[in-house]
Amino acid sequence: MKNKENNGLGLPIVSLCIIQLSLWIIASVSTIIAILFRESLDRNLAYMGYKSKPVLESVIYLIMYLLIILSIKFILSKNLLGVLSYFIVSIAAFIYSIIADGFKIDTILPVVFPILMIVFIFNKKGRK
Repeated sequence: MKNKENNGLGLPIVSLCIIQLSLWIIASVSTIIAILFRESLDRNLAYMGYKSKPVLESVIYLIMYLLIILSIKFILSKNLLGVLSYFIVSIAAFIYSIIADGFKIDTILPVVFPILMIVFIFNKKGRK
């Protein structure tokens, strides 16, 4: 029998990347739509009694979303730069969301995916 060495990413990492890609793409598209239809959105938010966010904040979030999408694509191509940039951008997005919106319970939720990614990557490295 031939001893085949498994150099793949592993099912948990690939699954997590696919789930994240779909969520971040949806977030990016919705942010682009919110930027394009800003006046209508502002009127509707004012009618409901909410304050709208500045356009610059939406653009910053969009840039972070696109960087995370690019990092996940690099992770799927087994590039170390993707892993490093993914964690750096995730931490930066977490810190920016705390600065921009204050600390809320839903601020913690985006941190779950990077923590799971760390667990899966170290688990994969431990099995080699």
